[in-house]
Amino acid sequence: MSEYETFMVFELDDSGEKKRVSMSKEELESNLHPDQVFVIVCEDLRRIFIWKGPKSPVRKRFISSRVASELQEELRKIAAFHRCKIVSVDAGDEPTEFLNAFRLESMVITEKMEDLRYVRNIERDGLAQQGSVVQEPKSASKPQVEEEYFSPALKETGTKVLASSFKPTPSSPR
Repeated sequence: MSEYETFMVFELDDSGEKKRVSMSKEELESNLHPDQVFVIVCEDLRRIFIWKGPKSPVRKRFISSRVASELQEELRKIAAFHRCKIVSVDAGDEPTEFLNAFRLESMVITEKMEDLRYVRNIERDGLAQQGSVVQEPKSASKPQVEEEYFSPALKETGTKVLASSFKPTPSSPR
């Protein structure tokens, strides 16, 4: 790709290749579908967002990080672009930075996928308020015992080693 703009959207196909999608910031909300993964470049914010729909394939989610990193390197080589930070965005758990940038509301997730084996931040906070999340007890810090070092070489000598055999002598004038 030779032409880059300050706002770009890329869709990932099944092979992991990125395909540029022509849309404006205003059109973004109507194009975010649950089964898709988009890499969104927003140069004025110096961000590359990886938007992952709740029904998107795990393979696309995984590949999106590599694609975003490659895109970041391509853009970095162009003098007009700054280094953009890559931000991962899960639908339904969007950071406020992402929502504010595109004037969006958080997507409501009605159906959970079986392959998501992690608890989203928003769910964990709700469970913690209900008392359903077991917090790991903070262990009391154990006093650390300093172990003495014993060199195996000393054992082999068979003789006692003095800590210091150097005795300073008064210096004589020359």
